Amino acid sequence: MWRAVFLVMVGLAIVAAGPLSRQVGISDNIAVTLRNNTQDCQKDGVVYLTGERVEDPSNPCETCYCSGGEIVCSVIPCVWRDDCEGRHTAGVCCPSYDHCSQ
Repeated sequence: MWRAVFLVMVGLAIVAAGPLSRQVGISDNIAVTLRNNTQDCQKDGVVYLTGERVEDPSNPCETCYCSGGEIVCSVIPCVWRDDCEGRHTAGVCCPSYDHCSQ
């Protein structure tokens, strides 16, 4: 639950941030589309509206949104523990630590 709330907060911060602070990475396969005086984003043939989340199943460690014609991404921070073994799940960025002593 806390992870979902965190991701929503990060997404809102990305959308509201200025151009220099919000651009972490932009993929090569992104085009800017201007329709009806609004800037949408296009990636792999799919058009996204400003504020809409852009999913990339191949990279679960980034969260991306369309913002003013650009797809802006930020890296999802993970908590890493060295006192026990984390369990990685396909499609999930951060490991889970379900069976640790603490």
